[in-house]
Amino acid sequence: MKTLLWPVLLVALFVSSFIPVTASAYYYHGRYYRYYNRGYYYRYYAGGRYYLHRRWVIVVGRPGYYRYW
Repeated sequence: MKTLLWPVLLVALFVSSFIPVTASAYYYHGRYYRYYNRGYYYRYYAGGRYYLHRRWVIVVGRPGYYRYW
């Protein structure tokens, strides 16, 4: 039984490599975008909205955070 284990696992791995999956990034005009919504490409998703840009903001008195726009 152990002699069949490795060939079966190798065949399963080989077959699974041909199963298509959802794209992790969309290539558009020379850049990669992670999200696509209603005909537009976006790089970030936060708070239920899509954004193209993100910047690290330093706030006095508390830790910095990412601000989207």
